[in-house]
Amino acid sequence: MAAIDAALAALESLEPGQDFEYSAYAKKYGCSRTTLSRRHRKVQEARTTKLANGRLLNTVQEQQLVQYIKNLCARGLPPSRPMIRNFASDIAKKPVGKNWVDRFVKRHSIDLISHWATGLDRNRFKADNAFMYSLYFELIKQKIEQYNIDSRYIYNMDEKGFLIGILRLAWLKQVFDRETKAKARSSYRLLILDGHGSHVTMDFISYCDQNKILLAIYPPHSTHTLQPLDVVMFAPLAAAYKAELASFLNISQGLSSITKRDFYRLFNAAWTSSFTETLVIKAFAATGLHPFKPDVILCRFSTATPSNSRPSSSNSTTSAVDDVYDTKSKKLSQTIHTISVKNTLLQHENNQLKEALANEKKRRQRGKALLLLPPENSNGGAQFWSPTKVEQARQRQEQKDLEEQAAQYQKTETMKLREQQKLAKAQQLEERRLNRVVAKEKRDHEAEQKRLACKEDQMARQLKKQLQNDLKLSQKGKRRSLKLQVAVQSVEVDGEPAAGGVEELVVMATSRSGRQIKPTHKVIT
Repeated sequence: MAAIDAALAALESLEPGQDFEYSAYAKKYGCSRTTLSRRHRKVQEARTTKLANGRLLNTVQEQQLVQYIKNLCARGLPPSRPMIRNFASDIAKKPVGKNWVDRFVKRHSIDLISHWATGLDRNRFKADNAFMYSLYFELIKQKIEQYNIDSRYIYNMDEKGFLIGILRLAWLKQVFDRETKAKARSSYRLLILDGHGSHVTMDFISYCDQNKILLAIYPPHSTHTLQPLDVVMFAPLAAAYKAELASFLNISQGLSSITKRDFYRLFNAAWTSSFTETLVIKAFAATGLHPFKPDVILCRFSTATPSNSRPSSSNSTTSAVDDVYDTKSKKLSQTIHTISVKNTLLQHENNQLKEALANEKKRRQRGKALLLLPPENSNGGAQFWSPTKVEQARQRQEQKDLEEQAAQYQKTETMKLREQQKLAKAQQLEERRLNRVVAKEKRDHEAEQKRLACKEDQMARQLKKQLQNDLKLSQKGKRRSLKLQVAVQSVEVDGEPAAGGVEELVVMATSRSGRQIKPTHKVIT
């Protein structure tokens, strides 16, 4: 027992309510105090428990899967890795990872052993293949004798053109079992298929066990030799289907494309012409299943004595005899043959185009099903359609068509109205944009006029101020000159007095605004 487990056991043995310290128990048993506390308080799980809970399958599920794999091996059906991955995905209800099988085999290495196929040199290739094929035939013979399987109930299946992994169980229930169960009755049926992982799953095998269907898996990389479908059947089917496709394209001259509606018609014709009773019997005989002759396959690996004969290399020479014709007759004959061939080809092409046109018209002129009512419960689901009911159904269909036409017309009118509204809205937006442009130009013009007016006012004020300054300067000069004149006159009066004894000096002056000011009468003595 680990130290942490011993410490937990000691803590669990304490009486309820008894005091304890995690540090003391951790020191006593030599474990971490934090881990002991978290484990005891159920905050943390044990590492092994955590790993088990984090796995995709729990312990019980993995044990059941191991037992199931053992049972398959005992039945001579050892599963491959893709098969085991499918088994686990079915149990877990979700896909497992690509490395899950490796970890699963490693966890159960005591019960499971994984073998990988190794490369073989060319000297051992034939011998090993012969031995592998002989074991396969021995297993088939043993199972046929053990379950008393009639040769009529031996089947071979292989997918061609679809994914059997998606439809495997549905194909087994709805196709194979339904078509073969009535003929076999209580007898066993043997189904032989390749060992692809998507073919064989747990639900696939379980359904086979419940319905007396025995599964046999071909050895790896051997279907090209042992499978009747690959050896005989698929090649004629592919050739017939290619011929049907070529015929269809030739008839339609490439004007009509191949659609899903054409596939079944073309494939059914190829299937009917290739999967015949004679060819199926030949396929089982070519692979040694019926009649049961393994030597048909095993004899290919026996050592054959090389033949000393060699093909003859003599070549016969043929002499060409030239017929002598008149030149004009020869040209005329060639012209007639050319015209005849062209006429035949044109007629053939015309017929093919007519057939392609008729096929295209059929494709476009598909009828409508009548609008039928669900069956009544009083008749047990059965229905009886009288002419009256058929006429009523036609009337309902016509009414439905009229309603669809009215709805389509309403939809068209609604779309037209929306387009008109959209156009009107676009026109309104364009008008608003033009109005904004005109208003902006008007505002810019008014602003420019206002700016020019302000500039003119400013220049007028500056000019007026300049005139006033000039006027002030001129008045100041006049006053100065007037004072000088007064001073000169007074000097003259002092030197030579006037005859009257008194001389009156009149001085004219102007104000700042230019108004004349009456001078005061000054008496100079």
